[in-house]
Amino acid sequence: MRASELSEAGLIAKEWIICNQLARRNLSLFQRARLVLTREEIIKLRSKLRQGERRDLTSSNELEEVAGGTDRKLAKMSGVSHETIHRVRTIEREATPEAKEELAQGKTTISKEYRKLRPKNKAPSIPKPFFAPENMHGILFFEGK
Repeated sequence: MRASELSEAGLIAKEWIICNQLARRNLSLFQRARLVLTREEIIKLRSKLRQGERRDLTSSNELEEVAGGTDRKLAKMSGVSHETIHRVRTIEREATPEAKEELAQGKTTISKEYRKLRPKNKAPSIPKPFFAPENMHGILFFEGK
């Protein structure tokens, strides 16, 4: 979506639709997070359209509500955790269309797909000590790579 593609009224309408969709109880966590990320994008576009206008004449609570676009504020809007927002943002950016479709259908979980993209770093293996041959006077050696 680009600011030039939609008017202010069109963006307001899209945002209203998203807010109403968030009120539905049957949305999965993935769907809720996607909607709120889309809403964040719309608010940023609306801000771009308003660039250069005076803002001291009226107050705009809706933009202050998401100002900065932090995951915590988005999480509060959607009713999911900030970690879920972060994971869905990563999935949206890096996952395959098939993985996104499985998430939308509820065949897999956000955590499972995120772990595929960001496997946990395994702790580095600590070399095991061994004693040197008898002629080395009991010096402890470590195997190295």
